[in-house]
Amino acid sequence: LPRLLLEGTVRSVPLAAVFLLLDAAVRQQNGGPELTHGYVWGVTGFLSAGLALRLIAGDRTNTGIWSIAHRAKADLQLSVIERLRRVPLGFFSRVDNGRISTLVTNDTVMIDFQNLPQMLTGAFLQPVYVS
Repeated sequence: LPRLLLEGTVRSVPLAAVFLLLDAAVRQQNGGPELTHGYVWGVTGFLSAGLALRLIAGDRTNTGIWSIAHRAKADLQLSVIERLRRVPLGFFSRVDNGRISTLVTNDTVMIDFQNLPQMLTGAFLQPVYVS
């Protein structure tokens, strides 16, 4: 969870960098302090550091999430197979066997266990982080 929260937080760094630059430009147009090259380079450094941190956090997060997701997919396949073992044999004469095979081998694998936690975390943290 801490890795997931860190990755979700640094996912918002590009939004924050754009906000900082636009805010400084609008303030300058309204008679505020001048937007300097140093400020732009500082925001660029912030963006670069944030993106590097996002790569590291994403790698660490993915390592944990992918192993959990693979186990979840295997458990799901095993539970479908276990359920099929308890179905009366007459069921298989009425149902297309290719559909059953597709369900066990392809459909269960297509469920996106890997990206969902990161997408949800990012969706909840980005508005809080940027505001």
